[in-house]
Amino acid sequence: MKYINPIKTPTTKKAYKSILEEADSIKSRRDKIQSSVISKYGFLKELDSVFVPLQQMSAINAKSERLFNKINHHLWLRLTDLTEQQVATNERVIIKLLIRQKELSRLKDKITQEHKPLLDYINNIRSEALREHENMITLHSQYLNLTSALNAAQEKFRVQDK
Repeated sequence: MKYINPIKTPTTKKAYKSILEEADSIKSRRDKIQSSVISKYGFLKELDSVFVPLQQMSAINAKSERLFNKINHHLWLRLTDLTEQQVATNERVIIKLLIRQKELSRLKDKITQEHKPLLDYINNIRSEALREHENMITLHSQYLNLTSALNAAQEKFRVQDK
């Protein structure tokens, strides 16, 4: 059997060529990215040349920055004091509301206890009325049964009289 170099076959030649083209395109993209990075790095060097005087200006303004920080700290302390006052006020309001809620609960319990006999009396009257109503229904059904029996007996006597 004869050994065939895969690069020499027409199919593999096309594949190899496409791989080489892909590698070249990747290399060209890499070169473009590299050049843009280099140009950006140069731009960063220019920014550095501008940044050094800015640092010097900030050193000159350090006194004003410290003053600004002191003012901010003072304002923050005032804000926290105000917040603590608000929290204390809110706590007092919450305590008052809880006391009021407890008083209302006691009042409700007291009213319930005072009116319990009246509520029991009303419930007893309702249950008696329901029992009387059931008795009336029972009596009415008995009346209907008796009436139908009486009608049947009268009909029987009429038939016998004839």
